[in-house]
Amino acid sequence: MRIAILGATSQIAKDLILSFAANSQHELALYARRPHAVEQWLSQAGLAQRYAAADFTAFTNHEHFDAILNFVGVGNPAQAAAMGASIFDVTLKYDELALG
Repeated sequence: MRIAILGATSQIAKDLILSFAANSQHELALYARRPHAVEQWLSQAGLAQRYAAADFTAFTNHEHFDAILNFVGVGNPAQAAAMGASIFDVTLKYDELALG
């Protein structure tokens, strides 16, 4: 399977990437606002040769994915509270990107 992971810097995404790396041969396409942070983490995890990270701008609905997993969000509760209802705009933006 070919799987896109949006929000690859999140802890949940990282845990899932590690699980996929240990238990499957799925092809993962990792996207993040800070792809360099994902690449650094991949290097530390020993996965730099297996997966690559790209900026969200590289994501296109012209590519075929069997699944798209969206982990984009705010991990800091204080930041989420400060965003208020606008947090839904962030979620909507990346859901719409995934739905193409």
